[in-house]
Order: sequence, then C-alpha cells, then structure tokens
Amino acid sequence: MTRIRRASILLAGVIAAALTPLTTAGAEESVNDAATSCEALEGTVINAKQIGAETDGAVVDTATLIEADDHTPEFCAVEAHVDPVSNAPEINIALNLPTDWNGRSMHFGGGGFNGVVVDGLGNVPGTGNAPTDATPATPLERGYVTFGSDSGTAVGKQPAGSFAVTDEALTNYAGDAVKKTRDTAMVIINDYYAQLPAQQFFAGGSKGGHEALVAAQRYGEDYDGIIAYYPAAQNPALPISWHATLQAWDSPGGSLEPAKQKLLHDSVLGVCDGLDGVSDGVISDTAACDTAYSVQILRCADGTDSGDSCLSSAQIKTIQTAATPFYFDFKLANGVSSAGPYPVLQGAGLDEDTIDSYTYFRNGTWPYFIARDDSIDPATFDYTDWKSEIKALSKLYDAVDENVDTFRKGGGKLIIVQGTTDNLVPPSMTTSYVEKLGERYGAGLSTFTRYYIQPGYGHGEGAFDLTWDSLGALETWVLDDEAPTDPVATDANPDTLGRQMPLCEYPAWPKYTGGDQDQSSSFACTTT
Repeated sequence: MTRIRRASILLAGVIAAALTPLTTAGAEESVNDAATSCEALEGTVINAKQIGAETDGAVVDTATLIEADDHTPEFCAVEAHVDPVSNAPEINIALNLPTDWNGRSMHFGGGGFNGVVVDGLGNVPGTGNAPTDATPATPLERGYVTFGSDSGTAVGKQPAGSFAVTDEALTNYAGDAVKKTRDTAMVIINDYYAQLPAQQFFAGGSKGGHEALVAAQRYGEDYDGIIAYYPAAQNPALPISWHATLQAWDSPGGSLEPAKQKLLHDSVLGVCDGLDGVSDGVISDTAACDTAYSVQILRCADGTDSGDSCLSSAQIKTIQTAATPFYFDFKLANGVSSAGPYPVLQGAGLDEDTIDSYTYFRNGTWPYFIARDDSIDPATFDYTDWKSEIKALSKLYDAVDENVDTFRKGGGKLIIVQGTTDNLVPPSMTTSYVEKLGERYGAGLSTFTRYYIQPGYGHGEGAFDLTWDSLGALETWVLDDEAPTDPVATDANPDTLGRQMPLCEYPAWPKYTGGDQDQSSSFACTTT
C-alpha cells in the first residue's frame, strides 16, 4: 500500500476507531453477512495511539472469507502489518476471525528468530506431532479468534538474526512485538464483532514460550490465561553455554558419530530406565539417574578412540561439558549466573541435530545481538570481552521477572510445561524460574500457576511425544475457577501410540506402581 493511499484513509480509520464502542464479548457471537463484513476490513487503518507501544500505526492489507471444511469453520482471514518508527522491518500479522465466535481469542507465539508469520491455524504446543484420537481441537476449530505475527524480524536472504542490528527490531523481538501484535489484533476484532474478547489467551513454545512469559510479566493486564512450553526465557545465557559445548565438540576427537551417540543413549537407558519402576524407554526418576549413572563406564581403555564400543577422553569431555552447569564470569542483568546442565545423561543424548541448532543460534546471536558487527567470528567469540553488551541484552530480553502481580491480581492463570530431555531449553532453567515465582508467592503460587515436567519429552518431541489438552484445562481454570486436576499425558509416537502416564506437577514424577504400563492408572506422581 502506498503512503498516499494510507494518508487518504488515515482520517477515516481514526474516526472509525473513535466511534466504535470497546465493549467486551459475552456468549457466543455470530456474524451476519460475513462476506461483506470481512471485505469491509480491508484497508482499515489503525492509529498509532491505539497501540500501546511505539509504532507508526497499522494497516489491514487483505481480508478474505474462507469457507468451512471438515476441520475448520468459516472464518475471515486477515493480513495486516504494523509500521515501525525507524528502518526496522514491519510486523506482519495474520488474524483469523470465525463467523461463529466463542467470544475468546488466542495469541500464538513464534519460534527461533521468528521472521515467519504465525498463521494461527495450528494447535497450541503439546498436542503431539501426528493426529491421534487424543489430539485436541485447534483453537480456531473451537471458535477462537486466533492470531500471530513475525515479530518484525523478517530478514529475507540476509543471515538469521541479522535484524538485531536495528534497535527497534531487537526490541520487537525482545518483547515489544507481543504488545504491538496483540493491540493491533484487538482493534481489528472490535471492528469486526463490535466488541472485544471476553477472555484473551496466549500460547507458545520455545521462543513463543519466552513470549508467553513476557505476556505474563510485562503485559499481564492483557491476558486471562497463558500457556508456556519450554520457554527460551534467557538470551544470551543459553548461547553462551551452547558455545562451550560446541568448543568441546569441535575440539580434536571431541565429536560423537551416530554409533557413539547410540552407545551413550543405550548405556544411559540400561542403567536408568528401570529406576522409576518400569523399563519403557523413558527415564522418569532423573534425580536417581544422576546418582546411578557415570559416563566414565564408557571410557576407552587408554582414553583414545578405539572403536564404537567406547568413548574417548575427548568425547567424554564433550558430554560432561553439556551435562555440567556453565557458570558465567559475571551475573547477567537479572541475576542469572549459569545455564544448564543439559540432560545428555538423562536420556537426551547429544547428536548432530542438537549441535546444528547450537551453531545456528550462536552464529545468529554473537554478531548481531551482542557485537552488532557481522565481521566477528562466532567460533572464536569470547563472551567475557562483551560484559556490558551482554548485561544490556539480558536486561532487554530476559523473561525471568518473578513479579507477575498484575497478571495474578487480574485473575490470570499460567500453565508451564517442560520436558526432561530438552537439549535446547534445559529443565533446570525453567525450574529455576518457577522456583523464583515460588519464593515470591509461596503457597499462593498454586492459585494461578501450574508447572508440569513430562519425562521423555524434549523440545516438542521425544521418546514420549506429549499430547495433552492444556487449552481445555486452561479454559476450565479461567472460566470456572477449577484448576487442572490429575491431567493425563498421551504419547503420539507411532511405536508407542496411545500409551499414557500422569502429567505430574513439579517436583513430582510418575512412578510405576503396577498393572498395564500403558495406562496412567498404573503410575503415581511422587517425589521419592
């Protein structure tokens, strides 16, 4: 859209916004003549004053009515963008407005460096990687308005992470885009239905999990319920620790070929799998595993690589580097002093996919987020030379503030889910944040937060591919004030499809007590 056209419709957009009542939705609503109402949204201009973070306003670029099919109801698909106040990329938004609306909205978080528009057509995290009988309906199928954005970090053919050299793009990625996306969506929702959602929800995993915690910590007045899966809440803490593992992996003889990876995995399972009462390919009692297992049992006789039946001293050093907390030479802005350990000796192992992920994010973080200079070599980067820059980035980005008073006092409910075999966001770091919440709120934490750790679940997949209707549980908690009770986790992996175990609230884990090992009733959540 040209600047001339935008200028010509700006006044109309401001007037429309001023005249439209900002009421809140009640029961389910149905849009009359959805095709006409949808088409009328196209070209709508949203004034910068309607967005609670600094922008140059927003525009609805397209609005198209999509017919219902076997899974998705009829909805108005909206594409919009938020204009920056600098040379940063615009924030591109996708918004889905169902003709038959349940009166609620779902804001989806992104992933990685973002930069790709989240279309809002999928499911919340933790609903399995393959459709099964246990797979819950998507938010749009349930009648939610759904929306997401690219956070204003699209870089085209430029290197991943390169957007961060622009201050506004970096602040968008660090959390401002959450507010800008949400507020823009609310204006469009109000224009379409003549009312705002009665309840507003947020769901995301990894970077989207970071954004979920941002929503609770910085914008708690905007949301009634939030779901955060394996939240990548701390950058640059994570890449600093990943860099240490990469250095060990890249050292002479330090990498593990697939046969060595399998050797380690099988060895850990052989010692730890049955510690929870049943050998099922999932290590539930991770604390007992820490005590029972030592990678030294795999050391080659003289420490040199003598084949696939043992690990060399260099390979063991790589594993131990990942399995040991990395303590920084200085505390980050929010008191963060370490990262890790990573669960490489609790069933996660260490493979090329993990190493590739570490490399990708390190290479996108060091030059652009910290040095703001693409000429530096990430492989030889020394974080101790960049103390002030790292502390500043930590202050801007980290979502580890335990003060969520606004969210709590407004009746907000928070569900956090973590897997035991996550090599990107280790369980220890998510747990440390929940423990900070516990220190602040004490017994009152249970009135608005639930934290679950699923054994065998990694960064969205794993030996146990978690399927659970967290949104349904959140709805009941928010709408009926009934907290989740004895949730059941179902595995979506093809070879173990349909097996179940209780989804235990931290610090408990599922212990086998007898009976059919595929039934949740055969387990009990315990701390011993």
